[in-house]
Amino acid sequence: AAAPAPAPAPAPAPAAAAAEPAPAAAAAPAVSEKVLLTVLRPRDNPEEAPQYRLKRGALVRKVLTAWSQQVGVDPATVTFSIEGRRMAPEDSLDRPEWRGKEELRVDVV
Repeated sequence: AAAPAPAPAPAPAPAAAAAEPAPAAAAAPAVSEKVLLTVLRPRDNPEEAPQYRLKRGALVRKVLTAWSQQVGVDPATVTFSIEGRRMAPEDSLDRPEWRGKEELRVDVV
């Protein structure tokens, strides 16, 4: 009969540990894991431009390759610019200045 009493004592410790990650998890949704990219050439109508939803950590190469295949151009002949910054294929979409944004416009230059 004495054995059941000690069993409930360890339960509060894991509950307290589980409560600590909850505030961190609540703060995390402020930055979306994905970003919507709209790719525009100078002559494109923005309403008809292709859009791609990618993880923030994705490389520019991923959207460059997908867009190039869709429109039928060689990716080696195209440069993307996001907010005036020329992007190399190995650049990441996870930049501090873009973290609060859900959408980014990608200009083909």
